[in-house]
Amino acid sequence: MERELNDYEIGRLLGVERPVLLLNQCALYDDGATGTVEFNGTEFFWKAHIIAEQELFPGTYQLEAMAQVAALFLLKKYELDDTPLIVGVDECRFYCSVTRENILKINVSVKKMSRNICIISGEILNENEKMVCSAEIKYFLKNDTKAGA
Repeated sequence: MERELNDYEIGRLLGVERPVLLLNQCALYDDGATGTVEFNGTEFFWKAHIIAEQELFPGTYQLEAMAQVAALFLLKKYELDDTPLIVGVDECRFYCSVTRENILKINVSVKKMSRNICIISGEILNENEKMVCSAEIKYFLKNDTKAGA
């Protein structure tokens, strides 16, 4: 099931647009997905999230980007009619700061599937392959007839 999506296709599938849409592209595979976030420096959050005089990409947006990759994967993998609903986030860790110069690679895969509940394992790496964030996101899949395998 390898498929590459651009930001227009991603926005259409998720029903979001910028500034909520964070991904630039996403590659979908049978066993997971990889998304990319590249900043242009004009994003609204830079001026609103300054710590120690450094503009940083907020951790909540890191999780949102990971959730967008996961939702795209689940929509395609399980042929869902509706965007899956997040019902929990566990084991979330932030390892290093993200600035506007960074390029982020987000990898997700299914950790566990049980009826209509799916746990996604995700990680975000920077352009130097350094771990930025990791988390497990739990989803409720509305139409479990296709996903119940």
